[in-house]
Amino acid sequence: MGDVKGMVSLYEASHFRTNGEAILDEALDFTTKHLRSLANQSSTSPHLREYIENALFRPYHHSMQRLEAKLYISFYEKDESRNDILLNFAKYDFNRVQLLLQQELTVLSRWYKEQDLKSKFPYARHRVVEGLFYALGVYFEPRYAAGRNMLVKQSCLMSFIDDAYEAYGLYEELQYFTDAIERFDISSMDELPTANQKKLYETLLHVIGEAEYLVQKEGRSYAIPYTKDE
Repeated sequence: MGDVKGMVSLYEASHFRTNGEAILDEALDFTTKHLRSLANQSSTSPHLREYIENALFRPYHHSMQRLEAKLYISFYEKDESRNDILLNFAKYDFNRVQLLLQQELTVLSRWYKEQDLKSKFPYARHRVVEGLFYALGVYFEPRYAAGRNMLVKQSCLMSFIDDAYEAYGLYEELQYFTDAIERFDISSMDELPTANQKKLYETLLHVIGEAEYLVQKEGRSYAIPYTKDE
């Protein structure tokens, strides 16, 4: 039981099992039992105990990569066998990506303000930061900045629409809005009964249109119909 890191690695790998993989089922039971035992032993160092408990609480691939990267850096820098060059590179990478994400949040916040979305939809939840955090769970790699940008804008709109249906709109009025979304055509806006619905529908068309323009530039216009259907 001296190779704790190897035990944790096997524990993490066992979570990729599929139905019928008896060997990995046994590996999960075995590693869970022994890691819990190690975490409760007084001879286990505090930082190693924290490492084990975090793995047992939330396996790596059940979490967000950027959060796990920060956690692992804090564990790794307490490891006596660490490679300081590798550790410094990891910290540098993490800080650079954090700077990139801060810049993305600035751009999104500016868009939100320029679109005057708070005053247009005062009844709705305004969650740009949460939207970016959610997008990081889908597109965590730095090169997917455009994907995060589109996903945050669309998730903000989905939140507006959800609030309109749940807490603001009347049933009869929302029937018109549902029909307009199913047609997804600018001419449908004239049939919407309220000014608020027209603003929401116009914003939705604008955001999807922006996404369509970006993916067309990349030669992936086939993706837009799937977005509209969803």
